[in-house]
Amino acid sequence: MPYQDDYITSLPTDPHAAIAKIIGDLHEDIGKGMDCTDDDWFDARDLVLAVIERFGLKLSVNLDISNVRTIEELLDNLYENTKSKLQLRESESRRKSYVLLLGSSDFHYEFTDADLKRMQELINELRDLIAESKQINDEYKRRLLLKLEKLQTELHKRMSDIQHIYGLIGDAGVLSGKLGRDSKPLVDRIRELLQIGWRSQAGAEQLPASARPALLSDQSETGGEK
Repeated sequence: MPYQDDYITSLPTDPHAAIAKIIGDLHEDIGKGMDCTDDDWFDARDLVLAVIERFGLKLSVNLDISNVRTIEELLDNLYENTKSKLQLRESESRRKSYVLLLGSSDFHYEFTDADLKRMQELINELRDLIAESKQINDEYKRRLLLKLEKLQTELHKRMSDIQHIYGLIGDAGVLSGKLGRDSKPLVDRIRELLQIGWRSQAGAEQLPASARPALLSDQSETGGEK
């Protein structure tokens, strides 16, 4: 039977992860001994094609065919290829983290365990607030969720780049413009993420703990003219 709306909207915002989940869930049903009809394979094919179309992915195979056995084979191959890509991406992220944790001489930003825990909590809270919002249109909601998912997967105790944190500054402004006062729960959490990121940057640059970014300070605080 066709996929329910709740299932489709709950798919990962990363297109490769979404494809892996669609096909993986079908494999899981088969593994549990559930009867999967030809229509189930066609439904999975159609949803995968929708993800591919939505994100403009390029495939070297044609899934738009009517032979269900061929569709099964092509989806199985796509699943294995997609899982490999995701595993390679995760492996690369882990290696970068391990290099920094091993004490690389390269410049890096460092977070405390408490900072990491709090950032993960803030991102999860943001994702829930965005997903539940009726005021944010689906297109912008999906872009925001994808950005948060990417940030969450890249968070480590030591990082060579924290620009993905600062990339939320523009979104705080957009949300304020779109939602007005209703944006406060979202903007407050983004502000706290930025503050944690700034503390790490200030520490890496050997600035005093009380230092604030110039753009967030009053001119009187930075010695400028009024």
